[in-house]
Amino acid sequence: MTVNGQMAYHILLISLETLAIFSLFLIVFIILYRYVSSRRDRWFQYHYKRITDELLEMLTSQDPQAPEFLATRNKNFTGPLTDALLDLARRIKGPERKKLTIVFELALKDRVRKDLSSPFILRRLVAARLLEFFSESAELEIIQRLLKDKPPVRLAAISALANSASGQSLRYILQSLEKDPAPNYQSYLEILFPLGETLENELRAALQRPLRPELIAFYVELAGIIPLRRLFPDLLPLATHENKEIRIKTARALARMELPESFPILKALANDPAWEVQAQAVIGLGRLKNPEALPLLCQALRSPYWHVRLNAKEALLLLGQPGLDCLKNTARQSQDRFAAEMAMMGLREYEEFYQKI
Repeated sequence: MTVNGQMAYHILLISLETLAIFSLFLIVFIILYRYVSSRRDRWFQYHYKRITDELLEMLTSQDPQAPEFLATRNKNFTGPLTDALLDLARRIKGPERKKLTIVFELALKDRVRKDLSSPFILRRLVAARLLEFFSESAELEIIQRLLKDKPPVRLAAISALANSASGQSLRYILQSLEKDPAPNYQSYLEILFPLGETLENELRAALQRPLRPELIAFYVELAGIIPLRRLFPDLLPLATHENKEIRIKTARALARMELPESFPILKALANDPAWEVQAQAVIGLGRLKNPEALPLLCQALRSPYWHVRLNAKEALLLLGQPGLDCLKNTARQSQDRFAAEMAMMGLREYEEFYQKI
């Protein structure tokens, strides 16, 4: 064997030995990691179950010192205690929540303050979630910082703000929404809807601001879903807005409010150039049960747009006997087959409903 061959052979042996040692080290590391992880999981699950049982027992206890005793005993079990408190807080409200809040204040509040400034997003998120459930009055300085965080942390902070429902906290929530370049409107809706009439003044002010069309549409939708009937005058100018989506949401909001004074506005919206607006206005006219809407609804039954015809049928059923007479007359005519079919569908629904009674 040549000198070069011997060198290559030795290099190969060294490489194989190094690879074998590395592989052995990797196998040992994986085994140890799985062992440690398994031990950690068992430890976590054991204490999570134990703490959950203790919390449930505390909630039914008459001893006023029970929350303090539980907090002192489990102060060093931060992870299991956090998960147990969050899981119970999602299901428990009322006076029992106050006992959970005492445990949080005594055992976790200081840790949460530190985690709110953690470089790790998961820690900040968990801390914000704890504030959401257990912060009696949102600490605005902390919340302001969280409102500039990543979207999941920001939404948790907004939920914490919603718990206080003060004018200032509501302004922070709407400001955060308006500054968000890509807001999750469904999440904001779930947070804001339970606040009900407390939103009235802030929404009124928001509707006066020069906002993006999608934001105005969201605020209008929210006003209708709650519904905030005293915002009716603030919605009137939006019935002629150039943006179609805003007109759709305005017609839908007015339909949900069911205010008699909205009749002329809904009547005008029923003749909007966009069929989506017409459809929302038509069902709103039916909910008002104003007989003056009958000619317009009968005409809407002959609309070239299926959704307008469908809502006209529903609206006519809401008008009672005059609406039924219109459906019968439309079903008998032969000039408009689509209107006749929709009218017959409405009559069948009416018959099936009364057969079940």
